[in-house]
Amino acid sequence: MITMGRAYPKDPKIIVPRYAPDKLETLLELIFSEHRLRQKIAKFFLEELRKRGTKGFAEEEWILFILKLLGREYPNDAKALMELYEALEGEVSRTIIQREITKKAEELGLLDDESNLFNVYKSQYSIVLKTLRKLGMIYKKEGFYYTSPHFGNILESMGRLWKDWRAGLVE
Repeated sequence: MITMGRAYPKDPKIIVPRYAPDKLETLLELIFSEHRLRQKIAKFFLEELRKRGTKGFAEEEWILFILKLLGREYPNDAKALMELYEALEGEVSRTIIQREITKKAEELGLLDDESNLFNVYKSQYSIVLKTLRKLGMIYKKEGFYYTSPHFGNILESMGRLWKDWRAGLVE
């Protein structure tokens, strides 16, 4: 299992599970153990990156991404937030858009334990991206995010090392 600090991502640690993950969700459970929201965000983000391929995911699309993610669980409220976003985009700064969406989310009652869900998703999105970058699963270049082969390459190299060590080929 890959474990992370509870609040803010620290250096990732790998604890190898008894059985290899057979799908992305299982892998993300190992990375974000006991944190379902981070697992959902990571899965949605990685799927978006894979879908976009070499085009990448523009860093400034984060608000739209969070609104789409909220739309999966709160479709009616997220629709109202999306309409507000579309009305404000290009008219005002991203800071004002973010502030207005936060205010509208509160008006709509998008709260979890008195916390504004837009803000909760925003902070968890940040943690997820930092964690995925530290693990080498994604990278950012010129303001765009992409999937990276680094994570898989490192794990394959570790597997080869172990096999070679057992065979007496390396010390």
